[in-house]
Amino acid sequence: MKSFLTLFLSSLVSMNVLGQLKVDQYGKVLIGNLGSGQNSACLINGNLQIQQNYSINNVNQQVKFYIKAGNGDPGIDIGSSKSRIAFYLSGKYNSLYAANYFKVSDSIIKFNHFNIQDPLAKLMMLKPYRYNTVTMEEDSTYTTLSEYGFFSQEVESTLNEVNITENQHDLKLLDYDQIIPLLVAAVKEQQYQLDSLKEVIASCCAAEKSVSSTKPGTFSRQLKSEITQITPNPNNGNFQIDFTIVEPKSIVYFEILTINGQIIKTIPQNSIEGNKYKIEVALNYISSGQYLIRMYVNKQLCDTKKLLVS
Repeated sequence: MKSFLTLFLSSLVSMNVLGQLKVDQYGKVLIGNLGSGQNSACLINGNLQIQQNYSINNVNQQVKFYIKAGNGDPGIDIGSSKSRIAFYLSGKYNSLYAANYFKVSDSIIKFNHFNIQDPLAKLMMLKPYRYNTVTMEEDSTYTTLSEYGFFSQEVESTLNEVNITENQHDLKLLDYDQIIPLLVAAVKEQQYQLDSLKEVIASCCAAEKSVSSTKPGTFSRQLKSEITQITPNPNNGNFQIDFTIVEPKSIVYFEILTINGQIIKTIPQNSIEGNKYKIEVALNYISSGQYLIRMYVNKQLCDTKKLLVS
C-alpha cells in the first residue's frame, strides 16, 4: 500500500499536475492552483473552512471555522459561524498572546445609551483579590500562577445590570474590559466631589479673610454670598432655595447639575435688591438620585450644595 501511494504521488510530481491537491518535489502539499516552494509544508490557495457536526442535548448542530485571506483590510480574517471562539484544549483554557487587541466599539451598533449611575458606589462593592491559580499540563505537571483579579460570581452579582460574565466549559468567564468605563466614571465623579470641596474651602478661606480684615469694634453683617437652605431636601423635584448675597443689585443665577457635572437646568435671576432671597424650583421628569446646585453671583461661583431627589 505504501509503495502504491509513493508511486502515485511520484507520478503526480513527474506530471507536474496543478490541481486541487499536489505534492511537489520538496514534499510540500499544495492545495489550489499554486506553484511550488520550500518555505511551508502546506500551502492553501484561497480560503480555509473547517466544518464539524455535533450534538448537544440530542440537538444536532454544526459549526464552521474560517480563515479568509484577502478579504479587505487587514488582509486576514479568522472567525467561526458561532459568535465566540475559545482558546481551550484538553480540559483547560490556554493563554493568548498578541501585540495589540482591538474591541468593536463603534457607535453605529450601540443604542439606548445612559450615563452610569453611582459608579463610585458600584466600584466600592467590588472586591479585588490576590490569588493563585493552578493548571495541569498534558504531561501531568502543575503550573501555579499568582494574579490580581476578581471572582466572576461576585462581580456578576454586583454589576447585574450588564452581561459581564459567560458560562463556558463549566467555568464562569469575566469580561474585564467592561470595568474600565466604570473606573473612568468613578474617577470623574470623585473629581467633581473634590472640586466641590475645593470651592467650599476657598469660600471659607475668603470668609475668614474678610473677618480678619474687619476693623476692631466693627461688625460684618454679611460674610459671603451662599445658599443658606434647600427645603425640602430630599424632595421630588419641587423645592425652595434660600440664599444670601453680599452686594445688593447683584446678578445671580443657579445651575442644577448631575453628579457627573452635566448641566440639566439653569435658573436665571435678575438684579437682586436685598441681601436675603428665596426662589421656588420645579424640576419636571427628573430621575431619582444625587445632584448639585451651584450659585453664581456676578458670574463668579460662590457656593455649591448637594440636592437629593427621591
